[in-house]
Amino acid sequence: MPHIIIEATASATSLVDPQTLTRTLHEAACGIDGYPKPGVRTRLHVLEHFRLADGSPGAGFVHVNIRIGTGFSTEARRASAAALANELSALFAPHLANTPIALSVEVTELDVTTRVNRSNVAQVLAARTAGA
Repeated sequence: MPHIIIEATASATSLVDPQTLTRTLHEAACGIDGYPKPGVRTRLHVLEHFRLADGSPGAGFVHVNIRIGTGFSTEARRASAAALANELSALFAPHLANTPIALSVEVTELDVTTRVNRSNVAQVLAARTAGA
């Protein structure tokens, strides 16, 4: 945890390389206090079929959902959203003057009572580090 889920229109990923977008937000999330690096998972869904506002060609959006477990304060959730929003804004800054684009970030707290998770990622990473 957390999971960084990025939804971006194809028009948005034509402005910013999808790998750059994914890597930048992943690295930013890894730097957030309280987010264990082995638990950070980032994925990008590129939307080919969408409509935005009046349907203008080239218009697009990027929406980031940070899914976290319970226990983070409101201030910590706000800081997380702001950190990723700042990175997102910086990536798209060269295009904001001339391209209609909407950028948004939200934090969703997961209900741990209805979630099942099995992962060996932390153990494998620790073993790699110990063997290096």
